[in-house]
Amino acid sequence: KAGFKAMAYIVDLSQYDKSLPDDSTKNSMQESLQIFDQLCNNQHFLNMTVIFFFNKRDLFEETFAHAAPTEAHDGSHLFLTIMDMSSEAYSTHIGRTFEKQNKNVKRCIYRHITSATNPEMDEMNAGARLLESIKDRMLSESLNRMGTN
Repeated sequence: KAGFKAMAYIVDLSQYDKSLPDDSTKNSMQESLQIFDQLCNNQHFLNMTVIFFFNKRDLFEETFAHAAPTEAHDGSHLFLTIMDMSSEAYSTHIGRTFEKQNKNVKRCIYRHITSATNPEMDEMNAGARLLESIKDRMLSESLNRMGTN
């Protein structure tokens, strides 16, 4: 039975402090996290490899540099907690928060960060990273079938 082995999920890092256009009470990143949780843990996708592309790093860093420190009040403001983090540490925090939604401990998860201002370079890098993730997953599956992993 042939099927899909991986899903790519793209997250706009620059939306970490934005609300949804149609619902100003809801954080855009939180919405993306909820959608990912539903996809990731859906019985049809439970065994798929996840390849994250956290996009617009450059816009995120630009916005982040001018952001005022805030504190979280509850889980719905998860991505508004800045405190004393660097933009790099905060983007890592966002990535880990998405990864924690995964309920399958055996799932392979890859995380790649891309930018918006150099699309030609990022398209090449994103393609290379995607290919590398797929090759790694195929090797891992082969080793598992042989019982060596």
